Amino acid sequence: MGFFSGIWKAVTKPFKKILSWLVPTPDMPAAQAVTVEKQGSDHPIPVVYGTRRIGGIKVHKYVTDADGGAKNEFLHLIIVFCEGPIEAISELYFDGVSEVDPRWNKQGGGKWFTVQRCNGAYDQAPLTTGIPNWTADHRLQGLAYIHLRLQMDESQSVWRGEPEVTARIAGRKIYDPRNGQTAYSENLPLQLLDYLTNTTYGKGLSLSRLLQQSFIESAHWADEQITSDVTINGVTSAVTHARITGNLVIDTGKSVFSNVKQMLSGMRGMMPIGSGQLRLVCEKEGDPVFFFGHGHSVRQNYALITGPIKSKAGRKNDRYNRVIIRFPNKLTNYERDEVHYPDANDPLFAEWLAEDNGVLLEQSFEFDTITNKAEAYQMAEIVAKRSRNRMEVSFTASPPAIVVEPGDIVGISDDTRGWDEKPFRVEQCKLREDGDVDFEFIEHQNAIYPWSGVAYSDRVGGTNLGDPTNIPAPTALNIVVDPTFNSGGRLLWSSESNAFIRRYVVKIEQSGNTIFERESFVRNIDLPRLAVGSYTIKVYAVGTLGTWSPPANISFNVTVPLAPTDIQFTVGNFEIEARPVLSGAGLGTEFEFAIDTTDVVRGRGISMVFAGLQYGTEYTIFARTVNYTGSSAWVSRIATTTANASNIVDLIGEDVGASIFDDVLAQVQAGLQEQIDAAVGEVPTVAEVQQIIDDALAIVEQAEGEDARVSIIEQINSIFDDGDRRAEIKQVSILLQTETITRASQVLQLQAGANAQLVRLDQVESQADGTAETLSIVQGKVDNATTGLSATFTLAQQAKTTADGATTALNSLSATVTNPTTGLSATNQLAQQAKTTADGATSSINSLTATVNNPTSGLSATNPLAQQAKTTADGATSAINSLTATVNNSTTGLSATNQLAQQAKTTADGAVSATTQLSAQVNNLDGELALASLSLQATIDELGNISGRAYLGVTTTVGGVSTVTGLVVDGATNTLEFRANTFRLSNSAGAVQLYWDSGRQKWVFVGDLVGNNFQTATSGYRAEMGNGAFPFWYGTGTKNLANALFAVDSLGNVTIRNVSIQGKLVTSEGTGTRIEVWNDGTYLIWAGSGAKTDVNALFFIKANGTGFIKSEFFAGKIIESKSGSGSSTSGAILTVFAGAHSSDGFPVEISANAYVSAKASGNLTNKSFIVRLVLKRNGTAIATFDTTLSGSYESLDAETYWSGNAGATFIDTLATAGTRNYSVEVSMVGTASPFTLFTRYASIKTFENKLPS
Repeated sequence: MGFFSGIWKAVTKPFKKILSWLVPTPDMPAAQAVTVEKQGSDHPIPVVYGTRRIGGIKVHKYVTDADGGAKNEFLHLIIVFCEGPIEAISELYFDGVSEVDPRWNKQGGGKWFTVQRCNGAYDQAPLTTGIPNWTADHRLQGLAYIHLRLQMDESQSVWRGEPEVTARIAGRKIYDPRNGQTAYSENLPLQLLDYLTNTTYGKGLSLSRLLQQSFIESAHWADEQITSDVTINGVTSAVTHARITGNLVIDTGKSVFSNVKQMLSGMRGMMPIGSGQLRLVCEKEGDPVFFFGHGHSVRQNYALITGPIKSKAGRKNDRYNRVIIRFPNKLTNYERDEVHYPDANDPLFAEWLAEDNGVLLEQSFEFDTITNKAEAYQMAEIVAKRSRNRMEVSFTASPPAIVVEPGDIVGISDDTRGWDEKPFRVEQCKLREDGDVDFEFIEHQNAIYPWSGVAYSDRVGGTNLGDPTNIPAPTALNIVVDPTFNSGGRLLWSSESNAFIRRYVVKIEQSGNTIFERESFVRNIDLPRLAVGSYTIKVYAVGTLGTWSPPANISFNVTVPLAPTDIQFTVGNFEIEARPVLSGAGLGTEFEFAIDTTDVVRGRGISMVFAGLQYGTEYTIFARTVNYTGSSAWVSRIATTTANASNIVDLIGEDVGASIFDDVLAQVQAGLQEQIDAAVGEVPTVAEVQQIIDDALAIVEQAEGEDARVSIIEQINSIFDDGDRRAEIKQVSILLQTETITRASQVLQLQAGANAQLVRLDQVESQADGTAETLSIVQGKVDNATTGLSATFTLAQQAKTTADGATTALNSLSATVTNPTTGLSATNQLAQQAKTTADGATSSINSLTATVNNPTSGLSATNPLAQQAKTTADGATSAINSLTATVNNSTTGLSATNQLAQQAKTTADGAVSATTQLSAQVNNLDGELALASLSLQATIDELGNISGRAYLGVTTTVGGVSTVTGLVVDGATNTLEFRANTFRLSNSAGAVQLYWDSGRQKWVFVGDLVGNNFQTATSGYRAEMGNGAFPFWYGTGTKNLANALFAVDSLGNVTIRNVSIQGKLVTSEGTGTRIEVWNDGTYLIWAGSGAKTDVNALFFIKANGTGFIKSEFFAGKIIESKSGSGSSTSGAILTVFAGAHSSDGFPVEISANAYVSAKASGNLTNKSFIVRLVLKRNGTAIATFDTTLSGSYESLDAETYWSGNAGATFIDTLATAGTRNYSVEVSMVGTASPFTLFTRYASIKTFENKLPS
């Protein structure tokens, strides 16, 4: 036991005792010595097992200049992290910020640092660093390190001094005796085995000093998978994880004893020493392996209790009703986290607290090997329950108990205590001089080991106090043209809301030189007028510590205005939109426009709409390019407005409601009122009355012809019919011929008091040619001299026939109230006309208007309704309806109007049409307006062609420039037209799902595109997706399997022809189970898990033509393989069976291995013994193998130890098929010596290839 003499001598002499795994820690954070950065070459190099984040050791620094650049631009650092070989230096952190953070990215590509990684291979090659005094001899073999080169930026805003460098390390590759492989592992028992045997940083023990099988069994136990329910950010999911993991950092500056205790604590391990070997025992559930009692027993593993039993309950200091486990949590970047058991709301906590008389017995424990809450919670539960079941027992037992070792679970029977094989765990044992053994035990209960998984909440990410050095770059740079050209425009940008941002710096560069720099505390700045040339603007955000963000860039050109190369037009019946064409226009470039002459500039902008034009008319449109450097020559093109009645938006437009009919009626009523007022005081003569009538009728007849609604509809009718402009204009002359007129006139005047009047005028007239008419005018008026209020109504009526058979009926009614004091007035007006013509045409017109005015405030509101129904002699019919609501403020110049215009029409040749327009408009004094309009039209022409057209749009006029945005659906041409600078579709949450990317000239879909059928072309090579026999198909010709290059049928079958793969074909990313098909220089096809190596492969084919298939692929079918293992510490022969092997009569390869250890008193190194392996088939020996072992003398113990491995391989060529039971017998033969056999372990495996050769 020489290797224990320095460390565990006090524990093993004169008795043996377990190394306890449970050590309470002070209520304070654990030391972080190995996780922070250090500098110098005299620091102990840590060992990383599993994955942890640690600080580096800066062992060398050097500054170099940039080639042709700045002095001292590069800082080189050689940083050592840990002992190697390791799996990977996974991720670096600079002052706690990940190397993948965008703040380290350069504008235009690349990073502000470069890094070379070495994983600590014992034969690793030197790095090419560019450091003059770092040569090829500096290889740091066996150490994981990096060469880091930092580049200083111009503004020194990226690196604010030399950063602290830490790294997340996927740690050491360790040997696994279970499969003979050396690889990365988080298995804590295997990590302990590596540490105990490593000669560089560990104890350097030989494997013969360790009971290797105990480490193997513990490794299997630690790898068992359990499932926990984990809730992160409110989402609960089942997470499968190993029972015990090891993710820890070994501080090689501490003693081996201290580091071993740290590793044991994470797996509840104990290191009992028995029979000359150190073995690993993990405290877990288990059954007794030895028994104690007062009476005799037939059990072989039994000893008598020869002395009194002493027992005591656990001390209060060792009893807890709450346990706190502190550990580095990998989800919070290995920051310290903690869990409690039981929870304060758990009824068990209240129960335990009551049992302890209300005294809180809380204890904290540090577990540096645990990095997830599942293990921490289960460890806390075990510690808490273990502390409350701590009965301690001691007694002396008879000599057969000498085989019992610390850590064993035993059963104790005692009638006086009511114990019947009550389980206890051995804590220590001491051999007495009389052969008896003294024992100390602690109570064992399987129920305290809850290895069924737990439910808990976790968080991702550690503490975040903000980073004043991480200033985000501004975004969305945009330059707005200055319409006055007094500046180079206004630069605008956006920036996220960040309290660390204090100001902005704007630089303008030309050819790499800064020609302008300005600070701004707002997100805009006026640019200077620059000379002709190319420029780049950079905008930086500056933080509270003076840290600059990466720049946001925008590049542009300032050019002398070049004349447009062309002018493109969009024409309508009454407007022309002009869009000049000019490629390569510089910053601030716009266009000025003129029409028919350049004497008057009509506006400036990117485009312009000339409105209010005549339809079917030719115009000359002028355009020239302007910016603050000057203007180009004028360019002109000819454009002609259309005469297309189908565009009802243009023909009717917003002017439908702008009727003069109401104004005319107002004139009629005003003129009549004047005459009637005069007639009240004096009865007119016949000639005067006739003149009044003539004038009134003339005004009414003129109103009929000048009604804007009627004239517009007449234009529509004329364009729809034959394109000729027709307007019906009539004049009516009433000739008074005294000799042929029989008339009666009467003027009545009734006066009811001083403030009420009623006046009536009636006239009837006829002529010899058959013309006749009747006229009636009635007016009522009331006044209040005290308040000044007045109310008036007027009724005018006319019925008329002409000699050619035409008839007309006219009715006008108005009511008005006024307040001369306030100026308020309100008026209702009704005008109606019914008419027939000599050719049989008929028409009916109805107008209703309501108006209120306030001359003091300038406010007014009007609501007119105009209607017309009409038939013509040739059978055409039309109906028109117009409704308008208007409010005005003459003081501010603001107005708002809603208009509805409708028409239904048939023509003599069988055509029919229906038109509806709805518009809403607002105006101001500056001539600016916003108009939203909807126009609908449906037609059937004289040939029976059916069409429909709809328009929905918005027009805005600002600064004399009109912008039209709209949607046109044209049924005649099957056209859906969007007229806008930007097009996008959003979902109900406002998120854009579809938009037009004008920069890339592509449609962009966000989310899923769902449709029944889709095809890229209608013929030739094409891709089709949809329903049917082939949901996805690519090929040419008829859509069938024969013509497909790639197809997926409705059953899920895939057909691919002539496949050529450029690059990798990998079934799964990462290091899990996967298949890779690509030439990486070694493998063409590889299947397996973990690193891409021969050892980890289930199947591979290499580029050199060699291949491999792991036996488990074909177990029981093409390959038959059985295995078994066992161990013993007693008996002359150990027999291990492989299991029932089902043979097909092919050769069976049998391999067996054994490990044997023994000892004897005295120096017997001249003695040897033979380990004999006998292979048997169905109990009959078929081969025998002998291995000779030599001994080594341990002077401290005065004992000789023999240990070693024996192996055998044999081919059984029995050609008979059937079931075979293969076994191996392990025994020792040779020189008779006082050997004490204390360990044997054996395994056997069979292998049969059932494929015929």
